[in-house]
Formats: sequence, C-alpha cells, structure tokens
Amino acid sequence: MRLPVIATRWSGHLDFLREEICYFVDWELRPVPWNNDVELSAGHQWAEVSVEHLRKLMRQVFENREEAKQKGLRGRAEMVGGWQWDSVIQKYWIPQLERLLS
Repeated sequence: MRLPVIATRWSGHLDFLREEICYFVDWELRPVPWNNDVELSAGHQWAEVSVEHLRKLMRQVFENREEAKQKGLRGRAEMVGGWQWDSVIQKYWIPQLERLLS
C-alpha cells in the first residue's frame, strides 16, 4: 500500500520487516489475558506495545511525512520484489522440500 508501518520487533513479521522500511515500537512480553476471545491463545504470551512509544512514533510519522513516505515506498518495493509467490517458493519452499525429501 506504500504506507509506513509501525510494528513490534518480535514474531514472524521480522522475516520481512527491518528499520529501513518500518518503525519498530517498544514492547514487553506479557501473558495473553484470560478473557481473550481466542481460546487457542490461552497460556501463551504476546508483545504488548508501549502506548507512549506508539504515540511518539505516530507523531514522528505525522511530522516527518517525507521520511514516512520513503519508508512506505521502500517497504512496498521490497514486498513486491522479494515476497511474491514465485520468489518465496523458489527461495524458501523448494529448499525446505528438497531438504525434507533427501
């Protein structure tokens, strides 16, 4: 979408996010609340973001629109260039399938 991204520096999206294309918000690992409506999450942990830091990053994006725009454009270019199905299959799936079959 060519938009700036704010995300935690934790979990699966770190496979494709990095400083040059996004803003990383501070976080702390916390137990998933007991009243979460997804039973599969019971007993697990998640990254709880710092609301103060999130506000700061949102203000940074608002006040530095050109910087944010450039991060969004770089992020889009990387996603289109390196994370299309053809690229992902060649780069990740085929080597793993070959490894499992050997």
